[in-house]
Amino acid sequence: MTQVQRGLLVARRELRDSLSDWRIVTPVALLTFVFPWLVMYAARFGINYITYVQRNPELVLTQLVPFSVMVVGFFPISFSLVIALESFVGEKERNTLESLLSTPITDGALYVGKLLAALALPLMGSLIAMIMYAVGLPWVTRQYVPLDLFVQIILLTTTLALGMVAGAVVVSSNTTSVRAANLLASFIVLPSMLMITFQSLVILWDQREVLWFLAIAQALADLALIRMGIRLFNREDLLARTIDRIDVRRALRTFWAFLSKEPAAILGQRSSGRLSLGRIYRRDIPQILRRSAGAVAVVGLAMLGAFVLGWAYAKVFPLPAYVAESLELSPDALREGLTDAPSVLGIHPMSIFFWNVRSVILWTLAGIISFGAASVVPLFSVSGIIGFLGGQAAGLGIDVGPFLALLWPHGLLEIPAVVAATAVGLRMGAAVLSPPKGFTLGETLLLGLADFVKVFIFLVMPLLLIAAFIEIYITPQIALWALGG
Repeated sequence: MTQVQRGLLVARRELRDSLSDWRIVTPVALLTFVFPWLVMYAARFGINYITYVQRNPELVLTQLVPFSVMVVGFFPISFSLVIALESFVGEKERNTLESLLSTPITDGALYVGKLLAALALPLMGSLIAMIMYAVGLPWVTRQYVPLDLFVQIILLTTTLALGMVAGAVVVSSNTTSVRAANLLASFIVLPSMLMITFQSLVILWDQREVLWFLAIAQALADLALIRMGIRLFNREDLLARTIDRIDVRRALRTFWAFLSKEPAAILGQRSSGRLSLGRIYRRDIPQILRRSAGAVAVVGLAMLGAFVLGWAYAKVFPLPAYVAESLELSPDALREGLTDAPSVLGIHPMSIFFWNVRSVILWTLAGIISFGAASVVPLFSVSGIIGFLGGQAAGLGIDVGPFLALLWPHGLLEIPAVVAATAVGLRMGAAVLSPPKGFTLGETLLLGLADFVKVFIFLVMPLLLIAAFIEIYITPQIALWALGG
């Protein structure tokens, strides 16, 4: 018997247990066969109100029908979270886990079998509910569900359910009680609700083409969660873990150990030189940056893509021609604007420095809960804006020399500093998908945080501080020189 067959055998066993539990089957059956009809008749009331009272029948197909289909599809898959949270820790409490883990099956096949079992019943109920709604809606309301919308909702529901289940199985395999797993479920429920809220807003804004990209993004997140779950799952650790406890002192000791050693020594588990400022600049930071070379390449490609995208949008949405005539870029006008702007806006070097430091820290912390993706957002946004402004300037025939002169003097220091911080933050968030061998999830995060602290304090902050003074006192003069003023 192959490992795939053994994984499917585990899934069949789990699915049979779920079907024999009335506490799971009854709610799923009600949400599958009864709830769609309730939504249909509620939709009929809403359709009559929109059509005859508000006299805006276009809202029916653009907002009401899509939103109701999404509601019908989401509620049955919510029970996938309940099944997945008990997948491992529930069996551990019932003392049936040892016999399962003793079977000749790999950790990966066992994990995938549990994943499929938790996903199958709720997802099947969701699909049946949506089909019933799509078939019954014309009979109840004389409205129909567009085929492309139906496919979009199926993709969104499937990818969302898979992400919830993958995250819940990770939680279940890393806790010691169902109670602890349920408490940690909020880290799955909250992102899922935020995603559903965003999808609802997209539907209300009548931007249904965006739903395709959301489905792709959810699918990529699913693959990341599944990879992380397979990487972290270990049957020996699951059996040996007997209590969930947050040991702050141990975490601080581990963090200090990572902070005081060379990165190469930590991963190679060898001795490290004595901690000193010289060693940090000569060895630690170069080692961290070399390890982050792939992340630096990703950040660079993201910046380039955002710049090109912004330039393209400038061509699609050009500014009116009269805007060029209203722009006064003479040396005298620019000198007056650059001289008055800092005092009028209250800008000084330290305010720019603290703003940049705060932004880097906040977005890096956000990257921890988004596999590093959020840490790239600031550079992506700024690059897109610069590309858009540059494209507008080129389209209006404005000389881009002064425009670039407002960016490159301080950008020569600021951009490398932010790229380095973003790359290390991206690697720290993405490291949880594939922790180093012998490292737990917590140790992986602490190691990434130690690397970020070294790079941020000893490289990024000094560069940002110098760049802030250049931006206030040197960049305006170079911009004036570029204009011939």
